Amino acid sequence: MTLASFTDHGSSSSSILHGPNVKTAIFPLLAGTYERGDVLEWDGTNSQYIPLATAANADAVIMHDMTLSADQSVPVIVEVEDLNEDLINIGELDLMTVKRALRAVGIYCRSYTPA
Repeated sequence: MTLASFTDHGSSSSSILHGPNVKTAIFPLLAGTYERGDVLEWDGTNSQYIPLATAANADAVIMHDMTLSADQSVPVIVEVEDLNEDLINIGELDLMTVKRALRAVGIYCRSYTPA
């Protein structure tokens, strides 16, 4: 997958999901309801992001709550120095495996409480 152009954002303000220097890119996303902090994986067969099913495939994070009635392109977090692991949604998947996969693509997670 080739990284599309991306947008730099400051840190989020409520229930801090990420620190400064977060970058998003617009990619196709499977229709459905998503919550802020949902972790995604890339479906190469259909060339779109889908909800995370395999911990080792973690690749991006949803930045805002959204409901998509059809597949469409939306901004997702593709790089960040400081993602709050307490606010990511991975279901029953192994956190350490998800963190390693995210770190491999430039998303660094840790548990923290905002100042």
